[in-house]
Amino acid sequence: NNANMKNLDHYLSRIGLTSSQQLQDGELKTDRATLALIMDGQSRSVAFENFDIVMNKTISMSCSDVEKKLVDDLRGGYCWEQNTLLKIALEEMGYFVEPLLCR
Repeated sequence: NNANMKNLDHYLSRIGLTSSQQLQDGELKTDRATLALIMDGQSRSVAFENFDIVMNKTISMSCSDVEKKLVDDLRGGYCWEQNTLLKIALEEMGYFVEPLLCR
């Protein structure tokens, strides 16, 4: 597990879910139904944005910076930021995640 998420509950709240919705015997479920909820929640709650690129700002891909920007600061993000956030959230929940590149 490579989880680097500092606050899973805050992430779940950000995407419109609560950990109690996914709890089973005190643990977050790692099933397809929960995965679908997480993916749907993030895609509806965290907008694609590229303001930093337009403003010529450097985009950090460190897990802590991505989480701060997209969760704590309530911003949207570039596609790689979005996928990094989803990856660290899923890993924190116990999913195995293998990032792949595509075009």
